Amino acid sequence: MKNTAVKFIVSTALVLSIFPLVPIHAEDYSDSDYWNQKCQSDNIKTQDDFQACKAYTEYIAENTPDLQAQLDAINAQKADIEANISAYQDQLTEYQNNVETLNGTISDLEAQRGTLQAQIADTQAQIETKQQSLADAQTVIDSMSAKVKERMVNAQATLRVNNLIDVLMGAKTFSDFMRVASGLASIADKEKSENDELVQAMTELNSAKQVLQDSQDQLSQQEAELQQQEVIISNQREQVLVDQYKVQVIETAAQSQEAVLQAQGNHVATNIAQVQSQMSSISDSLDALQDQIMNPTPAPTIAPTPTSDPSSTDAPSATDQPVNTPDSTPDSQPVTTGWARPVYGSYRSAGTWEYPGGGIHLGYDFAVSSGTPLYAAGTGVIMLSVSGCPVGYLGSRCGEDGGGYGGGNQLYLLCVVDGSLYGLIYCHMTDGTLVSQGTIVKAGDYLGLSGSSGNSSGPHCHIEVMYLGDGSNFANYARTWDGDLAYGAGWAGSYDGYGRRCEAGYDAPCRIRPETIWGY
Repeated sequence: MKNTAVKFIVSTALVLSIFPLVPIHAEDYSDSDYWNQKCQSDNIKTQDDFQACKAYTEYIAENTPDLQAQLDAINAQKADIEANISAYQDQLTEYQNNVETLNGTISDLEAQRGTLQAQIADTQAQIETKQQSLADAQTVIDSMSAKVKERMVNAQATLRVNNLIDVLMGAKTFSDFMRVASGLASIADKEKSENDELVQAMTELNSAKQVLQDSQDQLSQQEAELQQQEVIISNQREQVLVDQYKVQVIETAAQSQEAVLQAQGNHVATNIAQVQSQMSSISDSLDALQDQIMNPTPAPTIAPTPTSDPSSTDAPSATDQPVNTPDSTPDSQPVTTGWARPVYGSYRSAGTWEYPGGGIHLGYDFAVSSGTPLYAAGTGVIMLSVSGCPVGYLGSRCGEDGGGYGGGNQLYLLCVVDGSLYGLIYCHMTDGTLVSQGTIVKAGDYLGLSGSSGNSSGPHCHIEVMYLGDGSNFANYARTWDGDLAYGAGWAGSYDGYGRRCEAGYDAPCRIRPETIWGY
């Protein structure tokens, strides 16, 4: 499972370079829910975020010997990982699988916890209702008991057998005798009935009290289960932190080497003669396109919609959805002069110049599902199209045969935007979907599908942008390109370590941060 944008629902703890763990706990970690949310991978955008979450992982592990041992073990492997990146691919996949499995388990446990909490609330409500019923019943019983006691007290002075006989024998006739006897029996029955009602009420009260006790026992059991769930969830979250730390150690080791290895590898197109021949064959088309670019007819510009929200799907509207495919780029279509968005529905998995966890990164990673359409960011020509790479892995060199080291299936676009000349690189695309070398494209035209080929741990599109000067040199530049895959802007290790960066004061050719163009 290779998922550069791995959807780790819970925490991400990231390691910076190769330094050992040093406790840095200036933060208050008492609000674990806040930190678990903050350290989800999609929420970590800056070096400070990575450092904070790294420190949180250390804090969690400090009080858990087993977790600390796991962190120590993976840190001890750092040097070996950097030297043997591809050998750790299976281990990386195992850790990623563990993280996803644990996150799934946590989701299930949290759902169970929610059910338990609902049951506890329901039981508590029932208990409160029963307690009120018991209070009402007790009031009735107290009233009945008071009456019975009063009657018994009043009757004590006269309730003698002789007195009853005197009453009966005082009858003058047999009819009076029967009437008096019946009256006494009726009084006795009434007293018996009231006594029976009192006994029944007391029996029901005791039964209700037992039901209440059972409910309270059930509540205590549910609360104990809830506490147990909380402990399990907490333990699972801690394990996620550590396993994600392991993932990041391996990925950071690979990332820190990627740009340097790319610079050391083949960074000049191996089929430059073929490229120059291709450009010569379409020389007239290049001249015509340059004329259209530099003297465009009025046409709506595909305007980017800047967003820094990683959850944004930034889906194209009906007006800015690119309509062309590789087979439909008619000359009659107006040339658009502004930047077009290269991919929709993406978020940042790594920004330009450095990976958040350390290591030089010369482009922007648009994290997006495999098979997502990619589009021409400007009007121009495809200088190079390199295919033949399957789904990749960290440390893969696929793509260097004709293109850049580890770039997988890659495109090199020369384009003009707002009168200036630019060179772009699209990497890690899906094999068999790329437009061919020499294809004339307009801004917003389809180029191929995103993927995870070459040196990649998950689906994304890596894009680099180089500023090359005046757009009026477009056709000549295409015909005379020397095959430099960096368009002359340099690689990692050169100049100030990042190639020629425009923002560092270098003139064309120089590298531009893609974020400044599309606002990601």
